[in-house]
Amino acid sequence: MLAQQQQQESSKQESLQERVNAILSCPLNTFNDASTSDVKLTLISRDVVGGLTVTVHVHTRVLVASSRYFAAKLAYRQQQVHTAAPYSVEISDCEDVEIYLLTIRLMYSSDFKRMLLHENVQRVLAILKVASAIVFEAAIVASLEYLEAVPWCEDEEEKIFCLVSQLQNDYPSVAGSVLGRLVRPARPSVDNDFSLLQPEEVLVKLVRCVIKATDEKARREMKPLVSRLLRENTAALASNKSSTAGLNTTATTTVVDVSKESLYDACKECLQELSDAFSRLTEQQQQPASSAQAPSLVSAAIARHVDNIQWLAELLIDRGVAEELVHIWSRESQLAAMHRLLPAMQRHEVSRITARLCIGIGRGQIMAPQQVRALLLATWLEPLMDDFSWMQRLGSKITFLDKKTVEEGLCQTILTLSLEEQRSILMSWFEKFSRDGDNCPNLQRAFEVWWRRTFASGIGRQPQ
Repeated sequence: MLAQQQQQESSKQESLQERVNAILSCPLNTFNDASTSDVKLTLISRDVVGGLTVTVHVHTRVLVASSRYFAAKLAYRQQQVHTAAPYSVEISDCEDVEIYLLTIRLMYSSDFKRMLLHENVQRVLAILKVASAIVFEAAIVASLEYLEAVPWCEDEEEKIFCLVSQLQNDYPSVAGSVLGRLVRPARPSVDNDFSLLQPEEVLVKLVRCVIKATDEKARREMKPLVSRLLRENTAALASNKSSTAGLNTTATTTVVDVSKESLYDACKECLQELSDAFSRLTEQQQQPASSAQAPSLVSAAIARHVDNIQWLAELLIDRGVAEELVHIWSRESQLAAMHRLLPAMQRHEVSRITARLCIGIGRGQIMAPQQVRALLLATWLEPLMDDFSWMQRLGSKITFLDKKTVEEGLCQTILTLSLEEQRSILMSWFEKFSRDGDNCPNLQRAFEVWWRRTFASGIGRQPQ
């Protein structure tokens, strides 16, 4: 293992030496020209073991004209009578000898941009760091212009922000342009509606763009994108709260999240559109076929509205604030009444909402009051049972709608009710299941638990 590490280190040193030799041997005006040089510059790596020392022949006039650091360092040299022997300057503790040498070589170029085009972001950042240290202003500006013009990787953003922020006071225009990718301006441009929005308003607008999308493929792709962004925001908020808990700090976080009220406003809008679509379908039942809107179009609209509500429910569940949605859905008695008037093929999508809420209650993700849970099942359990055979056809498309998951959610939700409510629901289910079989959810586990609670355990039985 040690021999292998030594071999890797040796190979790394050889590669570095080859790159340094390539810089020294590449002709560029009088760079490293010993015959005309009056300064012998020695660069010493800060690495004690395996460090690199490089000597390059340079010129006082070039160093002084390019760098304020070298202008101060060579001021005494300029006042002296020059001798034939070159003046020796040593720069010790170099973090990266190769990059320092490359930065010095830039002083001999008349086209910084063209030379930087052959580098990548990481190396230009390193050049910018050296140029800042020696106050090589032309290289600083060229490096900032490079960073402003090229794309970055996400893992480079923090390094860019930290370094460029230090240069913002001295180079406000070009440094500000670079930071503009990462920092919102204090005074947004009025030319762009999005720039006038507060951070939370941007998130709300994204949510509304998803629920209003008319292209189905685009909507399917936007949903997980926005969900992931919101989930990251929620995680960042939780992390910030935990890190500042109990600390006396005045620091404020810039992490924002979409509010509960905004999500519920979107839910209510989708529910209204869903109700309107159901009304159109029920009206079409009494109209001649020629005068009615194509049922398939209305059914597609219903599926879209249901999918939007289900997506919003997931966002609410992620935030632990879905109780009110259970309350709202349980009171949709008019929608449930219209549900009974339509063929299962057109209406079954609606039962996805009931299934998701019951799964959430059954997993302990939603803590709705008992009266609300009972009303939810009283309003929507029978419609769900009637739609169950059609819902099973969706199971392969929607992860949580597989038969076992829905049945488990229903069982757990039923078992959170009082024994009398359990009895009423499960006796009705038993009769329906004996008649419909697999077209009805199998709630046998809940039935057995209720039976043992009532007749076997004796825990809650009143004395005769």
